[in-house]
Amino acid sequence: MVKINIYYTDNGVGVSSEAKLTSDLLKEYCQCNFVTQFNNVLIPKSDIGIFIQSWESSLLENNKINILSCCEEWLLSFQKDQLKDFDYVLCRSKYAQNILSKYCNAVLFYSWSSDMFNSGFARSNQMLHLKGRSIQKNTEILYGIENLNILSGANLSLRNLQEQMNKSSMHLCPSLYESHGHYFYEALSCDKHVICSRIPVWEETIDPVYVDFLEITEQCLYKEGYEFLKESFAEYYLCRRGFFVDRNQLIEKIKYPKKIKSPRNYVLDLFETNKRKFLTFIKSL
Repeated sequence: MVKINIYYTDNGVGVSSEAKLTSDLLKEYCQCNFVTQFNNVLIPKSDIGIFIQSWESSLLENNKINILSCCEEWLLSFQKDQLKDFDYVLCRSKYAQNILSKYCNAVLFYSWSSDMFNSGFARSNQMLHLKGRSIQKNTEILYGIENLNILSGANLSLRNLQEQMNKSSMHLCPSLYESHGHYFYEALSCDKHVICSRIPVWEETIDPVYVDFLEITEQCLYKEGYEFLKESFAEYYLCRRGFFVDRNQLIEKIKYPKKIKSPRNYVLDLFETNKRKFLTFIKSL
């Protein structure tokens, strides 16, 4: 059986989700081993090492093939010269692939998320925005909107998170940037109306008949007043960008929602397609 080491730092949110989703997909095909302590001298050798966001260069020799699966907006500038040490760097959008291909063997694999649907919760008229721990969600433009719950998904149990996602009538996702954006896809899996930024990865992956896109009014590397886009970060982070939307357009869409098609079956099919493509790639190595 193929042996795969999945290396990641457990942050309790996105990176941890990626590790679990990857392991759940691969566990029937291979023997997966989680590596969360990078200084552990007892790390086993493997056929394939999948590094999720973080790595130590010394660990690459443990694996015959090394893969980096990353959120490009968190790559540090000094890391760009290390990217070539990986056999493959997985990108979740063509936009990211175009940026990273000058530094490494950047290959495109759209990702997938969890199905969060649960019909057991009564529906309410409340809207929901999950800000998580990220500074890129553009939560700032949502303050003051009536009938909107702004919650941190990291502080909720799985059942409470499912309850909030399924009972809410509408989800607001005005992110400045995402390499994937689990909350967005999970909201679609709950068959909900989602108002979202037309950022590259969502525009590439989702047919606009299933979502309510906010048009991008400005794109920049840094912007005063936004922690995600501090001027000092422009040189520090390799691929960080900000895609801005108009609050007035958002308010208008809340008042007069666009008629959309039911997204649940569409996004579940998308998950299965992306998982199948990734598994086929791993088996080919």
